[in-house]
Amino acid sequence: MLIISFIVLYMLVTLSAGLALYSFNELNFARRHYHSTAAFWMAEAGAHLYIKDTTLLEDIDEQTIPFGKGTIRLTKDDSKGILRKIISTGEFAQVRRSVQLTYPINVPEVFKNAISTKGAITVKGK
Repeated sequence: MLIISFIVLYMLVTLSAGLALYSFNELNFARRHYHSTAAFWMAEAGAHLYIKDTTLLEDIDEQTIPFGKGTIRLTKDDSKGILRKIISTGEFAQVRRSVQLTYPINVPEVFKNAISTKGAITVKGK
């Protein structure tokens, strides 16, 4: 009888340890998902902040904005010439997620009605 009770006790302890480990893994997964989702929505909020006020990155290429318990980092990249790339990175609890916006840079008012070519232009007609 003693041996059977030890076997049953061993099985119960093993089963409870397995369930506890499963619960801790599930809790960690839920926490990582929460942090990842919060970081993504912070990056999305940074993109909307820039869309609302495009002068945020007028004189600088990067700006960090504290936002709740995390931060939003906005980065401007004008290396493509006619395209501007804005990268909004949200960081929450050491998790980073980014959103990228790419759009044409506004042409200066002087060049809006201008024609340019690499060669000669011939205009015919009245």
